[in-house]
Amino acid sequence: MTMNQIFEFITLKSAAVSVRRKRQLILSALLLGSLLVFQAFSLTLIHGIPYATKVLEVTLYTLATNITINVLRIGIVSGHRKRRNITTEEHDNFTVGLNAIVNAITVLATVVFIFIVFEIEFKSFLSSIALFAVALTIIFQDFIKNFLFGFAIMFSADYEIGDYIQVGDISKGVILNVTFSNVQLKTERGDILYIPNTIIRSREITNFSRLKPKRINTEFCLLRTQIISVDAFEKELVSFLKNTYLDIFEVEKCKVYIKESNKDEVVFVFEAATKKASLKLKEKISHSVQKFSVEYQPEGEGFGYSHGYFVRKLRNISFH
Repeated sequence: MTMNQIFEFITLKSAAVSVRRKRQLILSALLLGSLLVFQAFSLTLIHGIPYATKVLEVTLYTLATNITINVLRIGIVSGHRKRRNITTEEHDNFTVGLNAIVNAITVLATVVFIFIVFEIEFKSFLSSIALFAVALTIIFQDFIKNFLFGFAIMFSADYEIGDYIQVGDISKGVILNVTFSNVQLKTERGDILYIPNTIIRSREITNFSRLKPKRINTEFCLLRTQIISVDAFEKELVSFLKNTYLDIFEVEKCKVYIKESNKDEVVFVFEAATKKASLKLKEKISHSVQKFSVEYQPEGEGFGYSHGYFVRKLRNISFH
């Protein structure tokens, strides 16, 4: 093994993980090395401090365990990202779940080492806190449920970070992150919702990112006196969007249809069938529809509305 290969191995240069993760691992290794040197040559300095030696032992064991499982995590995540072609700054459910497992193992290992190093009898400890533990379980049952459901969501294949979903009757949005307590959802209005995991697991979820084809619906209305030909406008709008977004649209499945009408106006819905769906794409298409409607000048038979009327009457834009 050459010096360059050794350097790349130590610095994790070829690993598909973020720079922050690499730095954390290297700093943990340096800290462990420093504590080992301190333990070997300066242990007499802390002999007079109560429990200092045992605290140092627990710290060393915990650091060693954390470094070991993080090396394994980096290897697994690196391979996963290369297989799925995910950048080092992107996180999916599997990556988030694996990070959570590493954190949970570190905490559990710390507790175990405390029992071992301080020679605490586990059975006696359980007996002494039995009633207290039952009370805590009752008090924190919602937190425990969220914690367990969080694990299930992190490794779920039904919805992933980046998917566009709707939970029950809650506003639609994109999943930004999954934690042990909640799922973070960015709505169409840009708001960030923190939905408890218990609600995620108990409500009906619609995942619009899994629909084939994806559908982006734009609702608008026109006065009855201004409608001449729906087909003409539909054809030109679909053609404009297809040319703007190249191969994203499935033209034969795009259509304009009537949702409702009254004596003064008709409400239409333009349904755009796309090959992918995201909140960002939805915003772009919404902007394009508005731009086209403002600049559209019908020739002969077409939509007989005044310039800019269509965009003023645009209403809800949504995925279905």
